[in-house]
Parts: sequence; C-alpha cells; structure tokens
Amino acid sequence: MDEKIINDELKVDLMKIKIDANPETEESFKNNLLKATFIVPVVKTEKKDEVDIVLLSNPEGENFFQAYTDIDAYEKWSDYKDYELFTISFDQYANALINGDENLKGLVINPFTENVPLEREYIRYVFNSNKVSVEVITDYPKEELKVIKKVLKEVEEVKSAYLLKMYKANIPGYLLVIDTGKKNNKRIFDKIGNKVINNIEHINLEIFDINDEKVKPMIDSIKPIYKA
Repeated sequence: MDEKIINDELKVDLMKIKIDANPETEESFKNNLLKATFIVPVVKTEKKDEVDIVLLSNPEGENFFQAYTDIDAYEKWSDYKDYELFTISFDQYANALINGDENLKGLVINPFTENVPLEREYIRYVFNSNKVSVEVITDYPKEELKVIKKVLKEVEEVKSAYLLKMYKANIPGYLLVIDTGKKNNKRIFDKIGNKVINNIEHINLEIFDINDEKVKPMIDSIKPIYKA
C-alpha cells in the first residue's frame, strides 16, 4: 500500500459523534464518510489478483467489514502484521455491503480505537444520499427563475448560466451551471448561493462550474437562462 491515508476530518467527526451525536455532527460525519478512503486488511485467494477483506465478529457472532482511517488506527489491532493492506473508498464498501452477503451486518470504523459500527441500512442511506439525477427542463419556475437571474446580474464575474432540474436522494431541486471564465470559483458560487437562498425559502440549489466534466455534456443542447 503506497498511498498515504489520513482522513483527518472524519477522525474528528468520529470523536464528536461519540460525545454529542447531534444533527450538525451527524451531517458532517455523513459528508466526510462519503469522501473517505479507508485502509483495509486483506488475504489473497486462490484466484489471481483477487483478495478477501478480513472480517471482524462481535460477541453476538455478527460479521462486519473493518475499515481504518489511518495506519496508526490500524496498528492498534494486535493482528495487524498478519495481513496485506489495500485501500478502498466508501462507495466501494457500500456497494459490497448493499449487493453482497446478507449475513454481513455492516461496517466498523477503527474498531480498536473509536470503534464506530455502521449497520447495513445506515450505509445504504448514506450511499443513496449522494446520488444525483438531473433532467433538462424548459418550463422553469417563474419566481425562482426571476430571483436567480437577478442575482446572476448582480455578480459581475458571471458570463452565462444554465438551469437544470435536479433530484438528490429523490429530493427535488435545481442545478445551476455557471460560466465565469475562471477557475477556483468557490467564493463566487458561495456568493450566488447565499443571495438566492436569502430570497427564496427552502430552495434546494447546487452550483457547478461549466467546465465540470459531470455537467458539461448536460448543457450542450439547452439555452442559457442568463447571458451577460
């Protein structure tokens, strides 16, 4: 394993939810979990280039995948020298749990330090919460469109913008695609998002740069809602 795995923000969340599991700490934990890559102990199988993840069992005999945020947490396990190490993303773990052996109870993070078990249904919930579907619309909501165009006009860096319908975890919202001709647009996007939210209650809005590979193909066939 050549890649260095750290997960500092997730490690902070692990401590926080053990002390005070409130909605804010749980949301932060979920978001950092989605971005996480873990250290995983494995054993080789008889098949070439194939390995099995080493499982842990609790006193009730339930089996869990194990995942470590960093090498220090892994080396707290008394058997840590017995296995090879791989790295695996949360999405890969979630897919293995959701579509794999039903006898697997879930995933336990840092079992010999923070020891945070996550059951299969929670893994499914977090995994699905990040899934986004987008569709092209021409019948834009009039009031929302009016506010968004007004905000875009006030932000001089915006050259053009496109609006799409978005569903994230089956919750409807809007995806605003913006062209500023620049990179590192977080400050500009935050400014636009805050202005829109201040004028429209309960809007679910995400903003992407026009050059983002995930969204660029979606706007090839539609007209912008705004041009400077």
